[in-house]
Amino acid sequence: MWNRFGDQMPIIFCTPNGWDICQHAVLTQASIRAGIVTEGDADDRLWFLTEGEASVHYSLAHTKTASWLNQGTIFAVMDVGGSTVDSTLYRCQSRSPLILEEVCASACVQAGGIFIDQSIREILERKLSGSEYGDFDTISLMIRQFEQKTKRAFDGSQTANVIQFGTKKDNDKKHDIVKGKLTLSGEEVEEAYLVVMFSIVDSCNTLMANHMVKYLILVGGFGESPYLREQLKKILGERGVEVVTVEEPSKKAAA
Repeated sequence: MWNRFGDQMPIIFCTPNGWDICQHAVLTQASIRAGIVTEGDADDRLWFLTEGEASVHYSLAHTKTASWLNQGTIFAVMDVGGSTVDSTLYRCQSRSPLILEEVCASACVQAGGIFIDQSIREILERKLSGSEYGDFDTISLMIRQFEQKTKRAFDGSQTANVIQFGTKKDNDKKHDIVKGKLTLSGEEVEEAYLVVMFSIVDSCNTLMANHMVKYLILVGGFGESPYLREQLKKILGERGVEVVTVEEPSKKAAA
């Protein structure tokens, strides 16, 4: 396919909302040096799409748009990924054909899922201080198990959260380790979310200020977090904003 049409196809780069012409220029030069495009056709064949715009089209394809999207509706799209949270505000100008207008500048903050893992490391290091299981490698193993299971299931209602990291021979009851399982309280896990939640909510409030926003479309890998969804529904619901989630799981809307 590439050998046949490679010199004719448009190339679309999906970039973070905060990137501008400087980063686009770097990608353009890299594409030229890689032989993907030439200096003569780069301007015609290279297209740059923000992750916010990609998220809009993905979410519209995987939500029941008929139930919420109408002409004049102002809505936000929040793409919560591994490291960044990209938010964009749109107004629907027309449903058929679909025409969307960006209401204000997009927002991008460092508050993705990876920061939960960083926070839980600090919590584990403090909790396991003085334990033979408090070394870097063992805690790293616990974090991997936390990321794969505990974090994806946590919704704030669990009073006990178990991280399976060892065997039945691994015991330290003083530090809540029994038969290779470390137990964290709901408060301990929730603590790991505090800084990230503050940044996300603050970004939402800044983006929505002075606008009558009716809906927030939540996408992205970390956007599937039950705890994040419940907290946003609760907090934004107080200001009349309904949180809409996609009907198919997406690790990254821009992928």
